[in-house]
Amino acid sequence: MSVLDPTDTSWQLHGKQTLHPAGCSYTATSGIWQTVWMEPVPLTISIETLQAIPDLKQGALQIKLTGRMGNEPLQIEAHVFDNGREISSGSGQAGFELWPALRENKVDFYKTTSSWFASDLVVPLKNATLWSPDHPFLYDMVMTIKSREGETVDTVKSYIGMRSITKQLDRKGFTRLLLKGKPVILAGALDQGFWPDGIYTAPTDDALKYDVQIAKTAGLNIIRKHVKVEPDRFYYWCDRLGLMVLQDLPTGNEGDAHTDLPDSPEAEAQCELEKRLLIEQRWNHPAIIAWCPFNEGWGQHDTLRYARWIKELDPSRLVDEASGFPWHGGGDIQDNHGGVSAPNPRQIGIVSENGGFGLATPGHDWPCEIWTYHSYDAQTDGTLDALGLELKGARMPRLDAKSEAWFTREVAALYENLWRQKDDRGMTGQFFCQLYDTESECDGLVSYDRAVWKIDAAAVRRAARGETTGNSNSQ
Repeated sequence: MSVLDPTDTSWQLHGKQTLHPAGCSYTATSGIWQTVWMEPVPLTISIETLQAIPDLKQGALQIKLTGRMGNEPLQIEAHVFDNGREISSGSGQAGFELWPALRENKVDFYKTTSSWFASDLVVPLKNATLWSPDHPFLYDMVMTIKSREGETVDTVKSYIGMRSITKQLDRKGFTRLLLKGKPVILAGALDQGFWPDGIYTAPTDDALKYDVQIAKTAGLNIIRKHVKVEPDRFYYWCDRLGLMVLQDLPTGNEGDAHTDLPDSPEAEAQCELEKRLLIEQRWNHPAIIAWCPFNEGWGQHDTLRYARWIKELDPSRLVDEASGFPWHGGGDIQDNHGGVSAPNPRQIGIVSENGGFGLATPGHDWPCEIWTYHSYDAQTDGTLDALGLELKGARMPRLDAKSEAWFTREVAALYENLWRQKDDRGMTGQFFCQLYDTESECDGLVSYDRAVWKIDAAAVRRAARGETTGNSNSQ
């Protein structure tokens, strides 16, 4: 048996990996780069999938469960805990004891020994403590399935965050994002998920945690995880520390955005299957608030169909049909790159990539010609066009006290403009590009090795939270 990794030479999903790293594309990773584990489960009776959906209107947690069962009905139980104290529970049943004809046909006649089951439970959670970036409260949950005799056959332990993500037209005619029923402004950054030592793999769990802490320290309440889906531990830290995620799905060359057609029937089927599975594997994380299937036309096809099936698959979250371009009017979010969002009464307006300011951090940069769009001009104490500096015999301006002050002003201004434009332009979100340097790109708030801050984090934090413009996010 052999496996071929074509990376960016075929239609397969690959994100920003390329066989020829340069510009905005980076080193490819082959092989297993995420955590892999094996877990023994009972042969014929076990929990297979679990979806926990907060329902704030009903004051409850809706649970959808699937699994394997034998020929006897099962008792299913869900128990919710607050700091070790059980506060609520729900139960249901899987089986066909109510329909004797089914048992006669399936068991007595055909002699089957096992089958798939699906069951829905409701766990009352009145007056629940809600999850938000400023108060990321999580409940513990234990799911069990028991035999007819009451013996516990399989158990799954997890956690839940009670929150809602919706949209609503405001009095000014702009569609707003609501977190737990209240409007929220998104101050974010692009997060590529690359590492100088492991490329696609973080060196440690603490490293994943630290990336979340970088965003929190800068006052951000959201990141856009860019065309990569991380291991569950990253989202665990987002859930635990309180950082919302606009989650891109990986892209490839699976379609043509000019015609909105797939590359081939095989590409269409396989890529949709993978994107569905990625959503299902991560949809219990309260930090994830939106799914984005395409970015800047890469592999984009059947755009409105994607927006529809993603919403049908997970109606508890928003859909950003296409980040940057081309828009087809589907989903909940109109997502621009650069500048400001176009007012739209039907969709939430955000800018998920903006900025392009950067500085060199010698000793911490990727060993190549680094670049960014704009950098520091020491002669004017302002901004210069930094593209092609090396071709002009100049080097990228370095981080020092003056350039740090300039960089801080530029980043802070981006978030201040977000707050100023929320009422006249309907701006709901602004994402600086990017959280940390990535290989040749030196436009991060911190260096690629995460060792050096290039901004005054306290000043940016005040701007991101709206404190410098007389506003604030109350979450």
